[in-house]
Amino acid sequence: MALRDRDDLVASVSHELRTPLTSVLGYLELTLDGGGLPPAAEAQLQVAHKNANRLLDLLADILAASNGAEQPMVLQPGPCALLDVVEQSIESLLPWASEREIRIDCAAAEATSLIADGSRLRQLIDNVISNAIKYNVDRGAVSIGLTSDEKMVWLIVRDTGIGIADEEQPRLFERFFRSESVRNSTVHGSGLGLGISREIARLHGGDLTVQSVEGEGTTVLVTLPKDRDRA
Repeated sequence: MALRDRDDLVASVSHELRTPLTSVLGYLELTLDGGGLPPAAEAQLQVAHKNANRLLDLLADILAASNGAEQPMVLQPGPCALLDVVEQSIESLLPWASEREIRIDCAAAEATSLIADGSRLRQLIDNVISNAIKYNVDRGAVSIGLTSDEKMVWLIVRDTGIGIADEEQPRLFERFFRSESVRNSTVHGSGLGLGISREIARLHGGDLTVQSVEGEGTTVLVTLPKDRDRA
């Protein structure tokens, strides 16, 4: 009963958020289409517009998860420059990290290209990096590494955050799960991000795994084939 009530509440809130968010998108588009903006202002509004669109997609995923929908996520694969996706994600999250003086470092061996759904990978990467910021400590650090070989790509995101207790780690991908330390803090979250992110990785033929030490930090490893049809 409690889980059903929570699902109903999440679905109701998500549904209600769609209307004002759609309005925000409309006004952003009108402003951008009107022209005459200073270049810096236009660039900032473009970032806001892209993130508002992504938030609308995320609300759709939350609605589907809260309703227990069985319809699988559909990918739209195409050429994707993964480093570009990572850098765009960092750009959008940097102001949030800066507020808490959290440093984000990114090292890539090359500008890795693969056949994937770039929008879904952006959702995955945003979830992982935003978690690394959200559950970090003030003046902490997030380290992002990207490497590949002929067939596979590896994305590693490490943080210096609060970590996760050993006994709670098997439940990390459960729908709506939040650790005890997080529930007792002021950090908010839906408990859906990691599960959705792993689903995206697996639909691409890859995987997402988590290693964590309580009080020291968490490492997320994402593996992806460069081309699932040839992997």
